[in-house]
Amino acid sequence: MQYTVLMHGRHRMWAAGVVVLLALFPAALSAHQTGASFETTVGQYLVDVGYDPIAPESGDRLVLDFDIKKADKTRVPYDYVWVRLLHGDNSILATGVARADIGPTTILYQLPQDFQGPMTIETRFQRGDDTLAESSSQLPIARGRGTLFSGWLVPGAVGLIGAGLGALAALYLREKGLI
Repeated sequence: MQYTVLMHGRHRMWAAGVVVLLALFPAALSAHQTGASFETTVGQYLVDVGYDPIAPESGDRLVLDFDIKKADKTRVPYDYVWVRLLHGDNSILATGVARADIGPTTILYQLPQDFQGPMTIETRFQRGDDTLAESSSQLPIARGRGTLFSGWLVPGAVGLIGAGLGALAALYLREKGLI
């Protein structure tokens, strides 16, 4: 016996939405969807700083996410985390980040092309005026390989292609007597 399920417009879209949500739900509950993390014990807490890519290079887009747990790995409620990124003695970013209601509390940071060496990630988790835990971790940043798509190549190529298409359009319009 063979069964056929017929779905029409609105129902098909609703079913597709449910499938997508079910596929993404486990990732939203995880502290880190990809990459690696530093776990630092601070008193009764475990500070968890996740990062991706696993081996960051200059020019990469760096994803940092933050969480704090008890020793038994249960999550600790907090309001926000102060984050400071340092390269040597220079602060390159200092900001407060409110705790995310769903998924990890995250910062996205574009590493400069000339960035190389260790980056220090300092965190301080706050609940109201109370400091729960502070930590510091070092993340090595390797020199980027550089690609054909970095620097001036892509903007230059787009400009040349745009100029060529513009010239062809002008010739076509002139031939048709429209300009």
